[in-house]
Amino acid sequence: MPQFEVASPSREVKLSQILSQCPNLFTEKKISAAEKQITSIDHLPGRYHQAQAVYLSRNSLADLAGLDQFYRLQAFSVSDNILGSWQALAVLTRRPLCDSLQAASFDGNPLSFLPNYRAQVVCRLPGLQMLDGKAVSLAERETAQGVVQHEGAMLAVMLSSACLCHKLGRAVQMERDRICSALRREAVRMRHRLIQERKHGKREPSVMPSWTEAFVEVMRAQQMTIAKLLGGFEVAKCRAEAHAAKLFGALTDGRRESMDATIHDAQFYSEREAIVQEMQRGLSRMADVCAEALDTQASGLNQQIQELQEGLAEAMHMPDGSPKPLGLLQPTSASQAADVASLPQREAAGSALVEWSRGGGIVPQSGAS
Repeated sequence: MPQFEVASPSREVKLSQILSQCPNLFTEKKISAAEKQITSIDHLPGRYHQAQAVYLSRNSLADLAGLDQFYRLQAFSVSDNILGSWQALAVLTRRPLCDSLQAASFDGNPLSFLPNYRAQVVCRLPGLQMLDGKAVSLAERETAQGVVQHEGAMLAVMLSSACLCHKLGRAVQMERDRICSALRREAVRMRHRLIQERKHGKREPSVMPSWTEAFVEVMRAQQMTIAKLLGGFEVAKCRAEAHAAKLFGALTDGRRESMDATIHDAQFYSEREAIVQEMQRGLSRMADVCAEALDTQASGLNQQIQELQEGLAEAMHMPDGSPKPLGLLQPTSASQAADVASLPQREAAGSALVEWSRGGGIVPQSGAS
């Protein structure tokens, strides 16, 4: 963010003081008090309240409290002041200013360098037509709300992360302080042990151990502990790798056996389907042969029945077509008598065969042949 060099007066300078000292700064509808080192907008007499334009550029205003007394304000300029946050514009978002204000300028303030400055101002002041000398377009007005919401979502995530970092930092610092205290106590214990060893003749008793010796002993003990832990880690790592290799090998063998069983089952089902299809084709051929033979037999029987019926008709009529007398209908021989006697049975058998050949049924079991 750019560095701002704004004059900071040693005392508070109110707008009312400047207007009383310079009455020409106020006309009927305008107040123009630029570069007067004004620090606050205090309450003014009633004749100033109808001002429609207020220009307070290049002053030392950090907030806009008191601006709401100009209830007809349409144009407002506070460029090159020290407004640093969006809270400074809160007075402009309330009525009557939010309804009447049409043009504003905040250029040169620290807040004008904040992210999405124009979108933030347009979203807060929906009736604004001109901002920093540039017209507010319809597209800019329509997208301002979405831009502000997106920025709010990003800030929420960053705020959560910042809070977490702060908490973790405090926790780490507290843990670091606790560990340092523990190490100091360990150094005290180690120095006391060295003193005891020298008293018992294990070391030179005339020289008291220094704190450096105690720290060295603590570091030596830490190195031994680290080496022991690393050795244990390597052993655990080797065991884990061996167990993983064994488990992977067992899984591989089981997968191979399962695959072989699947292939064997597929071959068995394929062979079974081939046998079933071959049996179906053989039965179909046998059915065709049987049907053909039965058709031939039925045809021969029909021909015999027709010959018998013609012979019977000749035997029952005279050559001129008149019926024969009953005495003449007697058979002339034993064979003719047998033929005449078996005629009804043959007709019944022929009719049954014909019906069977037509319907595809089974030959009826009876004594007729």
